[in-house]
Amino acid sequence: MKRLIMLLVLIISFSSSHAQEMNSSNVLRVGTSLVLFGCNNYKNKFELNLGSQIAVEYSIQISSIYSLDVAFFRQNYHGSRLLEFPEYSEPEFFKHYSTGVSARNIFSPFNKARWLRFGIGAYAEYNVAYKSNDNELFFPIKGMYYGISLPIRFYLIDSKRFDLYAYYEFVAAIDYSNGGDGSNGKNIYQPYNLCGLMFGVKF
Repeated sequence: MKRLIMLLVLIISFSSSHAQEMNSSNVLRVGTSLVLFGCNNYKNKFELNLGSQIAVEYSIQISSIYSLDVAFFRQNYHGSRLLEFPEYSEPEFFKHYSTGVSARNIFSPFNKARWLRFGIGAYAEYNVAYKSNDNELFFPIKGMYYGISLPIRFYLIDSKRFDLYAYYEFVAAIDYSNGGDGSNGKNIYQPYNLCGLMFGVKF
């Protein structure tokens, strides 16, 4: 966690110093996306689970090929899985509600394809998971997730005043909820995918 925070501080500090020397383009965006992740459900069959995310994003253009984006988001998703124990197995149903912040480094390396951009980022997420083994009585589990994200953006509009892009983003994190699984202190959080649209106003 400390390494992630230090990395974010270094990225923002570096970007801010360069922004003072160059003409920066600021963009404020809002958008929504589907949250998609797959896992074996309580019947032990693979299932694609759906959720939603809303986000507000601030972007500063540092150079012609690089920008730094910081976003605040709220998301939810639900699903089920089969918990396997040495002597028995039982179903688990869950509902996740998260609030978080992310920072992404976005690159546009192709001069002839400015509509296509790639990135890498880091994020922190406060999560409240409601879990149950009977799909009726849910109890909350609160925790923090930290991880990385790999976005790909497809710009549909990129004018002097506005932009609009569709995106796909892969997210993977480490779960620090209540000491993880109780043995090694952390779990690998279920990776998920985002597919959505972001609309921005430049200033």
